[in-house]
Amino acid sequence: MAVVPGVIVGLLIGYAAVESGRYALEEQSKDHLTGIRDTTARSIESYFGTINNQVLTFSNDRMVIDAMRDFRSGFGNYRDQVGPDLTQAKRAVSGYYKNQFGENYRTLNNGKQPNLTAMLGGLDDDSLALQYAYIAANKEALGEKDSLIRAPEEADYNSHHGLYHPHIRDYLQKFQYYDIFLVDHETGDIIYSVYKELDFTTSLNDGPYADSGIGQAFKLVKDSIDPNAVGLVDFAPYGPSYQAPASFIASPIFDKGEKLGVLIFQMPIDPINAIMTHDQKWNNSGLGDSGETYLVGSDFTMRSMSRFLIEDADSYVQLLRTLELSDDVVNEIAAKGTSIGFQPVKTVGTKAAINGDSGFQIFPDYRGV
Repeated sequence: MAVVPGVIVGLLIGYAAVESGRYALEEQSKDHLTGIRDTTARSIESYFGTINNQVLTFSNDRMVIDAMRDFRSGFGNYRDQVGPDLTQAKRAVSGYYKNQFGENYRTLNNGKQPNLTAMLGGLDDDSLALQYAYIAANKEALGEKDSLIRAPEEADYNSHHGLYHPHIRDYLQKFQYYDIFLVDHETGDIIYSVYKELDFTTSLNDGPYADSGIGQAFKLVKDSIDPNAVGLVDFAPYGPSYQAPASFIASPIFDKGEKLGVLIFQMPIDPINAIMTHDQKWNNSGLGDSGETYLVGSDFTMRSMSRFLIEDADSYVQLLRTLELSDDVVNEIAAKGTSIGFQPVKTVGTKAAINGDSGFQIFPDYRGV
């Protein structure tokens, strides 16, 4: 009988020791994970601060100010100086939209057709003339239209393009922006872009992309009298980029108090992903075999890549098909190879975070794991 109390005491002591050890390990994990979270948050906030400073600095750069002024005048007299055959231009531009752009669009969007009627219907004669010169007649491959330094015809616009384009393109490449635009704040015309996608020369006042992310960013600053104004628009599918997620940041361009236009950056995704995925070195960052950090927008979809999509895309997509997700969402993720703007993450954690709360809790992730 004397053994029974001894066994009970021993069990209680053992249980207390296990509980104490489990608590210590949980606290250690909690400190480790929250430390990674806070460090990553500071890094991404610092990066967005850098982008904010870059758009302000570049909009105040003397070369950009001169480029804005020169492109604005060159854009307005291009047709008079070149005298293009608009019938030929329209036929060539229409063919480019239907064939090169259309084929790539269908490939990246599960066979869906782009709304070419709306896209082509938003082009005026100035747009047709310049899109013909820098897109349809541009011999560089699709996605490489930026390699053309200047169109061959003698025109002020082409001369300005030959002067400024290499420098603006170099800036884009160094800081990994997707595209850089100069926009006439009065007409809304995109009078210059590095990559010459279908938004080039269209109007952000009433053109086909006026209500898209780039149009929203433009409208945030176009009427501002503050040279330090900045407008940032969240990632959303963008037609000229084949419905890939795009974010835009804009700032007005002034010269001695005179407003000349608006500078817009199409935000880079790769540097954001590099921060959030720890350069895909999750183990070295202390996240083990399945840990990750990611951004989620107010619509509860990702703004950075899922680790599991990066590591094994086929298995990831197969798993998504077993969850309560629409086929359209899963097919978009599979076709575009990205979770940004498509992968829903409506978990205990994201609901709390978007509500402004922070904390530590155990709950199923967006894969149901």
